[in-house]
Amino acid sequence: MDELIDQIVDSFRQYFKFPAETVAHGFDEKLCEGNISKADIRCPDDIAAISAIDGGSNMVIRMPTAAVVFNRVYCNKYVGMSRQDFSDYCEFVSITKLVNEGGRMLFKTEIVPRKGICPTSPITVDAEDIAIKAGSQGGDLNRALAMARHFAELRFIRRAFASKAEFVIMDGALYAAYPKEMEEVSTIYDEAKAAGTTVAGLSKSTTIFTEEGLPVAGYLDRLADRRGLGKWVARIGRSREWAYRATVYYAKLHEGAEAAFRLDLFEDAGEEGLRRLLDALQANSKYAYFPGYPLALIDAHQNAKVSEYEVKSIKDQILDRLDQSDARTFDIMEKAASPHGILDKMGA
Repeated sequence: MDELIDQIVDSFRQYFKFPAETVAHGFDEKLCEGNISKADIRCPDDIAAISAIDGGSNMVIRMPTAAVVFNRVYCNKYVGMSRQDFSDYCEFVSITKLVNEGGRMLFKTEIVPRKGICPTSPITVDAEDIAIKAGSQGGDLNRALAMARHFAELRFIRRAFASKAEFVIMDGALYAAYPKEMEEVSTIYDEAKAAGTTVAGLSKSTTIFTEEGLPVAGYLDRLADRRGLGKWVARIGRSREWAYRATVYYAKLHEGAEAAFRLDLFEDAGEEGLRRLLDALQANSKYAYFPGYPLALIDAHQNAKVSEYEVKSIKDQILDRLDQSDARTFDIMEKAASPHGILDKMGA
């Protein structure tokens, strides 16, 4: 066992041998110690309001080529650690099926609103679209399922305009990853700009790596430690991918934070927009149980998540309406999509 552990440790030693300067793969900004800036709050008496958006989903039914998902999207408003008198949400069920139309395999998603005004419309996407394919095989059902909630979160930015917040913060990166998403993102960004709102995204995790194949997270944190910075920000730059309208940063928002986070900011925000956003996020990231992560996003996550009880209630009502033969067929198709559930419940 000692030899095995030594071999594993040796194979990872390269991850601690960082260069003096580098570039994140796919980005355009030089990364070095001099590019990390201190991020203390500059104007504590002039903190911008933020509206955070997050979504939650839970599977009701999953078969090999179809699924029913319960979705919820929520937004709020905060100034510093103070929650403001604004919130909005919607709930909807998405029904996604693989169908053959005229010889083309398509993923078609129906939207059934449940509560609130659902901003998502029916979605049809080619199963051969490279954005949702899994290798050389047909489309990935999981990718198709995620589109309904993701587009609802994007379109909820318009609902957040009512908060009059200076910044709308999404949970996650602002990268356009799905078919037709770039057009959607561009339209929403332009509407946000006209409304006097700037869009940003904060990611709890990141897979960005340097041109040497080293994690950007560890590299920048090591550089910040050398300078003795408790709170800091580093510009990673613009992606070389055309489907971006954001500048990407990496920021540590609290001295007690265990990690820094990826921060995407709409490209037109500029340096002053970045500084006002950093002030607002730091003022909102003092929650004792998760220092360095915005309370607004914690609140949005808690209010958006969908419980097992909620999806079980819907599933039970569906099964009650099926006759015995259909219920048996349904059970077989569901087990074909997730056979590991039985093994997971077995003891060792």
